[in-house]
Amino acid sequence: MLTLDQNVEVNSTSLSISEGVYKVVVGVQALPCCLDNVPSNPELKWTAQACQRLLDLAPPDTPLLLKVVSEGTTTRSPSVQLFKRLLPQNELVSINDTLSMDTKLFGSEGDSNNNSVEKEVVLSQVRSQQSSCTSGASSQSCTPCSPTVGPDSFPPCIPLSLNDIPDVGDYFDVFVTYAASPYHFAVQPWKMSKKFDKLNESMQNYYYNSANLKKVSGIKAGQYCAVKHTDDIWYRAQVEMVTSMSVTGIFVDFGDRFVTTLDQAQPLIPDFCTLPCLAIKAELFGIEAANKDWSPEDTCRFRELVDHKNLVSMVKRKNVINTNILYLSLLLIDTSDKTVDTNIKDILVAEQRAIDINKSSMPF
Repeated sequence: MLTLDQNVEVNSTSLSISEGVYKVVVGVQALPCCLDNVPSNPELKWTAQACQRLLDLAPPDTPLLLKVVSEGTTTRSPSVQLFKRLLPQNELVSINDTLSMDTKLFGSEGDSNNNSVEKEVVLSQVRSQQSSCTSGASSQSCTPCSPTVGPDSFPPCIPLSLNDIPDVGDYFDVFVTYAASPYHFAVQPWKMSKKFDKLNESMQNYYYNSANLKKVSGIKAGQYCAVKHTDDIWYRAQVEMVTSMSVTGIFVDFGDRFVTTLDQAQPLIPDFCTLPCLAIKAELFGIEAANKDWSPEDTCRFRELVDHKNLVSMVKRKNVINTNILYLSLLLIDTSDKTVDTNIKDILVAEQRAIDINKSSMPF
């Protein structure tokens, strides 16, 4: 039986889906459950595309953390949240949040083209190449005459430098692009937002012209490219690993990771490489988790407070790791309320999610 607030380690090999009801194996027992708040709009319905996306997020033998949100009844399965950890930072990612944000995956009532789930979709031990390739957006429209390019066709991008960051003790306006936990999030310099918007517009115009697309025969780890994400938007990215089935890496202007296929990658033209990679790795300064590690509730609360928000930060430390990767220790301050500025650290401490390890008489 799954009880309220219970945390259970499960394995995705035994995950199955049928009409929005899931089965997970706890020990040797298969238990039906529903993903909490997925889809976020009750008028939307599960589709085959949404089911496939869930399978892509939880490949075979992936350890998952299951949290019970509401207990089941005689007529309804328990409502749960699923989390998985991403290496190498071991960050905790909510599968529910990832699915619910992509509303295009779901169909509305009466939509004849929504591929509603009519039969059970089961995650097998080894997925076919065809199903593995559906993790990206719709395939690119290369023309028959599109030239073939290889690893030599991918120019480098430049990283931000320490000189681009205010001095320690100074304020730094940022936009939080990605938030996994207080120990691991990413920010963009707010002052570069207009340049980034211009770059983004140019990239969409360029790559949505099929005459500009290339047939990519290969790419290497460490190289930069443009990747078409599941939201049909092209982003700058750096490749971390390439296999015969997939390409994985990081979006260099946002800090989050992706898994896609080679046909969703394109070379960056030189004009798209002049703006430095904008995502800066960061941690929240002066705190540690109250319970040794950040719980799923803690990470979700932190994400609620900061994710995709313009905030004022104070630089407490700045370093370069792995030769060229900026890493900042920041205080984050929400100034959206005109009557009071809110220190994010203070909220986490007040809610007993964090311990202040650097108490000071200064307000920030």
